[in-house]
Amino acid sequence: MNISYSIATLLFVLSFPMEKKAIFAANNKINLRKDTQLKVFEANTQNTFQGRKESNPMQEFLILAKWQQAFSADEFYFKYHTIWRVVRIRKIHHFNNNVSTLPNDAVFSASYYNAQLLGSDNILKNDSLELYPMPNGRYIRPSFFSQLPKQCIVYHHKNTWYYTSISFKQLQPIINP
Repeated sequence: MNISYSIATLLFVLSFPMEKKAIFAANNKINLRKDTQLKVFEANTQNTFQGRKESNPMQEFLILAKWQQAFSADEFYFKYHTIWRVVRIRKIHHFNNNVSTLPNDAVFSASYYNAQLLGSDNILKNDSLELYPMPNGRYIRPSFFSQLPKQCIVYHHKNTWYYTSISFKQLQPIINP
């Protein structure tokens, strides 16, 4: 019984193709492209000081953009100098810049709009998006991190990484007592 079990295990192990490592090693080239279809129309950063000298200030980022690709991206990331973060995406509805009659659903008070999480919806062409890099976390930097500009949004679609450079407007800091 032990011998038949060993033979079955050996046959199972040998049934896997041995070339998989070689195929993976040959395919590890990263396809990285600059994107001109993601139009950023607002990019803000704001520091929050917690009120205690020993606490570190928190820096938040908010990017509003128009999606103009024919496809939907699989995942979004954010690079800011040495920071690499995952990005939360929400669709913007009823965007009116600096019109306070609508309820403010924005992260920062500089913009006025309503937004909702994507859920299972895809991003469609001409959707307005709120891109919010999630604070904190330990995200593994990709191998192409050093090839990217200092400040950019990065997204992935079908084995290709796209990036869009960003320049930020610094908002007044928030100082908590």
